[in-house]
Amino acid sequence: MYKHIKKEKIAIKFLGKMSHWIKNNKKKFYLIIICFCFLILLKSWLIKQDETRYLEIGGPKITLDSSQSKSAKKKSKPKITKTNESIVQLDNSDKNIISTWKNTQWKPVETKQEEPHYTNFNSDSTDRIEMKQAFSNALAIEDKLIEEWWLDSVSSNEIVGYLSNKSTDQYFKVHLRWLKDKGWQPTVASELIKLPDTY
Repeated sequence: MYKHIKKEKIAIKFLGKMSHWIKNNKKKFYLIIICFCFLILLKSWLIKQDETRYLEIGGPKITLDSSQSKSAKKKSKPKITKTNESIVQLDNSDKNIISTWKNTQWKPVETKQEEPHYTNFNSDSTDRIEMKQAFSNALAIEDKLIEEWWLDSVSSNEIVGYLSNKSTDQYFKVHLRWLKDKGWQPTVASELIKLPDTY
């Protein structure tokens, strides 16, 4: 009982001293509060930066939801039929790649954009619509069946997309290059065993 009363007296004495100090040092007190708020804002900003560390100039990109890819139901994954003479198989030592190819008949998607061109990754942008059409052309899959997991800049005029076929759960990596005054053209496509967990 005595110890409990002693602790209360110490707490009251401390609060009294604190209150007295605040009255005499209002500027310092406000400065401490401002610094504290700034540190909270800085911490939340750093967390946000960490979450979006893959974003680059050009707007938000799509990030891989690895939990969804891991929990996706296993379906049969038919191989892409490459019977056309214009399709060239490329060697690739990556163990996650089933096959890599390019097609000499790939054409750029006719663009509505003007030069100079700056890549815009926003979901409703003309760039994104044209990119999806280029992915569709490269994979010979309807664009409504393509799931875009991750898009990123390789250079100022080249991007790479990690994609899947919604109907078959096949995974792909497709490179697109921007051709001046023409639009996005596929350059190389690969079928993947799975989507990478990190990039």
